[in-house]
Amino acid sequence: MLTEDQQLIQTAPLTIPVASRVHHEEKDGYQQVEFQWNNGNWQYTARWHSALPGAKIITYPSWQVERVHPGLGYGPDHHPRLQQSLSSQGQWIDTEKVHQAAWRLGHGKGQRADEKLILATHFHMN
Repeated sequence: MLTEDQQLIQTAPLTIPVASRVHHEEKDGYQQVEFQWNNGNWQYTARWHSALPGAKIITYPSWQVERVHPGLGYGPDHHPRLQQSLSSQGQWIDTEKVHQAAWRLGHGKGQRADEKLILATHFHMN
C-alpha cells in the first residue's frame, strides 16, 4: 500500500525521486508538502499545497516546481545563480519573472500576461 506522500508524488507534474526529502507544513489555513532533491548540479523543489484561503487566481490544490543551479563567483568556470520555475508548456522560466508577476497581481497592477504566467506555473493536482 502506498503512503500518502507516495500517492501525492504520483500527481506531480514531473518525476519526484522516492528518496527525496519531504517536509510537511500547516500554514495559514492550508497545507503544504515540499519535496527536495538534487540531480546533477541542479537542486529541485516541488511544492504541493491545498487550496489557499482567499486566493483569487489559484483556487485549487496545485503543484509548483522550481530548480536552482548554485552560482560560483570566482574561477575559470564562474557563473551566476539560476533559479527557474517549471511551466505547463514544459519550459523553465526565470523564477524572478514569476515573482514579479505575482507582485504586480497582488498590488492591482497585473496584466493578463501576469495571470497567464501564474496559471502556467501552478499545476492542477491530477
